Amino acid sequence: MTNTRLGWGLLWSQWWGFSVEAMRVMGYSGGNITKVRMERDGDRGHWGKEAVGNGVGGDSVSRMFSLKNCKSLKRLPPTIGKLSSLLELYLDGSSALEEVPDSVGNLTKLEKLSLRGCGLLTSIPDSIGKLQSLIELFLNNTSIKELPASVGSLSHLKVFSVERCRSLCKLPDSIGELASLKLLWLVGTPITELPDQIGALNALEKLELGNCEKLRSLPDSIRNLLNLTTLSLDGTIIIELPQSIGMLERLDILKLNNCKYLRRLPSSIGRMTSLRYCVMKGTVVAELPEEFGMLSSLRILNMAKGKKIPDWFVPEIPSFSTQKNRDLKGVIVAVVVSLDQQQQDDFRDKVPGLVDIQLKIFRPNEPAYNDEPIHSTVLDLRGIPDTDEDHLYLCRFHDYNPFVRILKDGDKIQVAMRSPRPLFNGLELKKYGIYLVYENDDDIEDDDVESQESVTERLSKFFSSL
Repeated sequence: MTNTRLGWGLLWSQWWGFSVEAMRVMGYSGGNITKVRMERDGDRGHWGKEAVGNGVGGDSVSRMFSLKNCKSLKRLPPTIGKLSSLLELYLDGSSALEEVPDSVGNLTKLEKLSLRGCGLLTSIPDSIGKLQSLIELFLNNTSIKELPASVGSLSHLKVFSVERCRSLCKLPDSIGELASLKLLWLVGTPITELPDQIGALNALEKLELGNCEKLRSLPDSIRNLLNLTTLSLDGTIIIELPQSIGMLERLDILKLNNCKYLRRLPSSIGRMTSLRYCVMKGTVVAELPEEFGMLSSLRILNMAKGKKIPDWFVPEIPSFSTQKNRDLKGVIVAVVVSLDQQQQDDFRDKVPGLVDIQLKIFRPNEPAYNDEPIHSTVLDLRGIPDTDEDHLYLCRFHDYNPFVRILKDGDKIQVAMRSPRPLFNGLELKKYGIYLVYENDDDIEDDDVESQESVTERLSKFFSSL
């Protein structure tokens, strides 16, 4: 047991391996406690079949109550509802927990409720809808079969996760009533469709549907998610994206990796002018729509496993020179890398992409030139390879990027590995190439000149040849 006295009274109490009965015998009554943690700590002890006994009822605990990893905890007593000032309740890892009492709805000031890893929990009570102050709700890795319609009453909810809830096959129509929701995680659930009401989530910024292996389509109402910045569909069985997806003009990240049945992208994708990252390895998309060239903000396109780069790219720009009457609009870099899966790193599963390939500018015409770059930037290679195979990445730097703006005649542009050694063990840069995009390169209108293909058309042909 650890007590910490701060200010006028006792504010923090930890009970490692004590039973609730022991707490009562020792005369514990809560006092001015604002945080209580009663968690199993390795083999130091475990809880009985009930917790939060008479000694911790009432309004004595005013902020946080944690019962994480209490492996024998099967149920919470109705007295939990008496903690009327509680702000945070954590039951993560209480793998024997079978039910949550209706009285939890009395926690009207509760802002965070986490039930992650409560594997025997099959439902949550209708009274959950009374938690009008709730901001974050985590039901990850539970056995919940359906969500009560009352969940739509959580008007202040901003974060909602049902990640890897393997028995949850559908969302209630009332999901569209979550007017404040910003983050929705449905990763790894067996849902087959999203209700049309999903389009009413006007505040939604991030929609995670990765590994929803039965999800076949998106509703047209997705067009109304005007604040959406991240859409992840990795590992779904979606065949095509709705034309209405083009309305998502604030979308920044689109993930389509391992969508094995995805054959095409809609022409409306060209309207997604904020899109910077498009990753779609493992699809059967063979051709990019012509409108793809309208993605003026696109920086990263990762489409395929591959051993080659476009043959119209060059290994380096030995001496950059401006073109008369044609402004430089961007620089495209293609790299082929491999990552040895036998050589692991502590951080490999914690970062979004590779950070060891750099693009550098050298200025040999400068009097003080010492063979050092005057500028370098890391290629943002989204998606860590999970096989030993070669992987192809394309990155685009637009004219507003500092890398492009500072280029002068005579500059040398080069791709290189981070030195003296990369952060990722087993990373190898196999091939690389650079292509300079000039004004009108993506706006060819002369159909009679076969050689004057736009950059998008040339890239489309390249990817169809892989």
